[in-house]
Amino acid sequence: MSRVVVLVGASADLTRALARDLAASGDRVAVVVDPTSDLIVGDLRARTRGRTPLRVVADVRDPDAVELVLDEVEELLGPVEVWVGTVPAVAGCPSGDLHPVRLRVTTDEVYLALAHTTLAVLERMTARGGGTVVQVVPGLAGREAAGRAAEAGALAAARGFADALAAELRTERSPVRLHHLQVGPDDDVSAVAREVVRIAHRPAHRGRRLLRAGAVGGGAAVATGTAVLLRRRRR
Repeated sequence: MSRVVVLVGASADLTRALARDLAASGDRVAVVVDPTSDLIVGDLRARTRGRTPLRVVADVRDPDAVELVLDEVEELLGPVEVWVGTVPAVAGCPSGDLHPVRLRVTTDEVYLALAHTTLAVLERMTARGGGTVVQVVPGLAGREAAGRAAEAGALAAARGFADALAAELRTERSPVRLHHLQVGPDDDVSAVAREVVRIAHRPAHRGRRLLRAGAVGGGAAVATGTAVLLRRRRR
């Protein structure tokens, strides 16, 4: 079944793999890229069945920009049924060099971008009675986190945000689902893309909370997918 899928293209390699696989399955795909990104939709190799992704330029750290993205995609492709959010690669920085501006920028790019997009799309999905949101983030643990305090803190906030939504909204018995996937640097991009596509095409389960843990790729990192029950955001 063809679905409208939006990819936030912060991770170029994963975005290319996802766009290719989703288009191959017949989905209508839109890719949201940052104004400073050099990711070109024509290079995504997603022309399977003649389906080239729609390219939308926006800064997803801005809540108003996210709403405009949703308006444009839904006008051109139809209601968004699957939203896949990724986060950009963040350069490491020893704590001694971590000044306030850099800490704020990292928090905006990693945590707030995920939070703003998740809330905006969930509001629309909940009103329609269905949809899937997938957050794909790096998994930092042990030595991998050394020198990456700002990124690790923002990723922890993102995970806490998803868990809090699950705890708060579970009783609403909504068919809308949220999956939070953590992947490691050694995980195969193609394997991660296949897992996301599998989640995107999974039938909705009403009144249930799904928790799955398992290796996404060949690396040691574990991906955890949590399907949570969500409610309409109260402004």
